[in-house]
Amino acid sequence: MNKPVFRPPSPARRATESRIDDELAQSFPASDPPSWTLGAAEPSDSERRIQGNLHDTAALP
Repeated sequence: MNKPVFRPPSPARRATESRIDDELAQSFPASDPPSWTLGAAEPSDSERRIQGNLHDTAALP
């Protein structure tokens, strides 16, 4: 079995990858999640039924 031969990337490939790296660097802050949240929402009636906290099953679809 032959080992793969290392070939350096072509100038065009390096230029393309450099442009991609630049775009990723510029978009980095936008990809971060917010540092805050609004808290937890109250569970819906169906979620409470699943958890067993609401026993009125007549309203189930």
